[in-house]
Order: sequence, then structure tokens, then C-alpha cells
Amino acid sequence: MKFCTQTDIARTVGVSQRAVGAVLGNGRSNSQVRVGPQLRRRILAVAHRRNYRPHRYAQVMRTGRSGVIGMIQFGGMTQFAAQRAFHVAQVVHAEGCQLLANDAIWHPEGVGAACSAMLDARAEGILLVSPSEWFPLSELARIQKAKIPVVSMSGVRLPDVVHLRADVRQGMRDLTRHLLRLGYRRLTMLTTWPSRIRDRTHCWPIMERVAGFRQAVAESKTSSGQGQPVEMEVVYGDFTDEWSDPYRIGELAMKNMLQKFRRPEVALCSNDDWAVGALAACADAGLRVPQDMAITGFDNAVFSNYGAVRLTTVAQPVEQMTRQAVTLLMRMVRGDKLSSSEQLLKLPCQLVVRQSCGANGRK
Repeated sequence: MKFCTQTDIARTVGVSQRAVGAVLGNGRSNSQVRVGPQLRRRILAVAHRRNYRPHRYAQVMRTGRSGVIGMIQFGGMTQFAAQRAFHVAQVVHAEGCQLLANDAIWHPEGVGAACSAMLDARAEGILLVSPSEWFPLSELARIQKAKIPVVSMSGVRLPDVVHLRADVRQGMRDLTRHLLRLGYRRLTMLTTWPSRIRDRTHCWPIMERVAGFRQAVAESKTSSGQGQPVEMEVVYGDFTDEWSDPYRIGELAMKNMLQKFRRPEVALCSNDDWAVGALAACADAGLRVPQDMAITGFDNAVFSNYGAVRLTTVAQPVEQMTRQAVTLLMRMVRGDKLSSSEQLLKLPCQLVVRQSCGANGRK
């Protein structure tokens, strides 16, 4: 498809380029030019017919603004990543900006290619969604050197970057408490350690989930009147290429647990994608959910409310978190200084009870 310039439109209509700029530039750069309604309609009609698009770099040179907000996420094929990207797009567009989205998993060069795309597009601000533990600080330095404001949402916290996260410890704690109230006494949590991480304390999304699980179990052991003692296990799977098929990881984790460990009464999966894979493994093994073993997820991905067995899960406040993250980013783009209390924000999660935990069949 061939695009035209404002000069092309001016020649076609037979008017000055300033008049065309007054119409297509909403008058920002040619406030002294007056264009009547009939001529305005002619210019717009030609612009539409000849596929006019604003010249991004000319716009940047003229106004100092690109109108582009970048998003770099680490989601791969997960449904929850798509949901977050959708909400980011809605909020960014409501701010009157265009969204340039890139996933560090889409390109062999990963973060480097994504950051280069943002710099080339003259992004005014960048939202990092679920940055991983292996996010190269050299790439962050490139962005900061260009004086582009950055806000991160979920994932690890990066140096000198405003960060928003869901309180996943509270979410997993509430979920575990719910399962204990239902009468379950043998609980196993399925999660993973990425093998490339040397310092596991940086992998807070996993650490916080495990901490919430352990805390709820510890509380139950110290309280009175609990009857049968609680048995708990945290099964760590090896890191594999989960980006292309996250459900497969949950399937393998469940099969590994069934082969090597005593079958629990309930398996708590660290996300909904794993839970779907775990459900498939149970079906292959002839196990009924929740009759033979209950299964829960985490994130409240859209698909968790569908299927033969609807997932009990924990909802992260993705819409609220997205709104706040973009709002903070736009304030930084406009030159506002954020307070110290706005540098790290933690939002509560919500328990979502459905069929897979067996809530209707236990007391």
C-alpha cells in the first residue's frame, strides 16, 4: 500500500501545505490558517482516499512528542499475558496515545530487540510487564540514558523503576486457608525454579506464593481444634521452554508428582496454565477432579471459568493495576515527580471459588 504526504494532498487539492497542515494537524502548528468547512471536507476526503498517515519522525521534530507509549512484556503464549496487554491498550488509548507492544519472547534477541524498537519509535514512556529475573540491566540503562520514564508491573523489581505488583502472598495464603477450611489435610504446591537464576531471592513471584502457602499451613498447625495434622509439600519443577506451551509444563509437573510423590488431596498450581495441564495429566491417569484430587490455579485467566471442571483460582487485580501503572507513567511523561510512597505499590488479590476445589462436596 502506498501512502501520501501532506505535500501530495496539497498538490491534489490545489491549496497550500499550511492549509493541509491546519486540517490534518488539528491546527496545532498552523493556528493562523483558517480553513472553511467545504475545503476541510475536500482535504479529509483526499487524505482518506490516498492513505495519508502522519510522518512520525516529522511529528517528533515539530512537536517534541511521538504520542507513543511502549509496552515490553514477558508473556509468551500465556492467556494472562494477553489479558494484561488488552487492558494496557485500553488505558493507553484512553490517554490519547498509541501503544507499541513487544514481547521479549517473540524475538531471538529478546529484550535487546524490544528496547531497540521502543527507542526507534521515540516512545515517550515504557511499561515493563512482568520483567523476568534475567532482564539485562544494560538494556534498562539504554532506556534511562534516553530519559524515557519507566514503570514496571508484576515481575521482578528493577533498580530505580516504579513498580506495581499484586499481593500474591496474600492471595496464596487466602487460597490455602480456604482449602484447609474445606477439610483438606494433604496439600502439595506445584511451582518451578528457573534454572538460570542463581539468587532465588530475586524470583519474588514464586517466593511470595510459596511463602503464602507455608504461612497458612503453619497457622493451621498452631491453632487448636484442627483434628488431623496437616501435611504439606512444595514440588519444584525444572525450568523448561514454557513460553511456547505453558500448559505442557503443568502437565509434566503433575505427572512427575504422581510418579514420585504420595498423591495429595489437593494440588495448588502456581498459575492457571499449569492447572489446565495438571487437569489433562489427571485425566490421563484416570483421576477425577475434584473427587479423587482437587486442583487449584492462580491468576484467574479467562479460560479458568470454562471447561468441564471450572478452576478455583486467585484473581490478580489486573485492571486496577494496569490503570494505576499507566496513570503513574503518564504523570512521569508530563514531568511530574512521584512521591516515595508511589515507588512501590502492592494491590490485594481476590479468592475465586469454583468447582475444582470441591467446595460443594466438602465441609
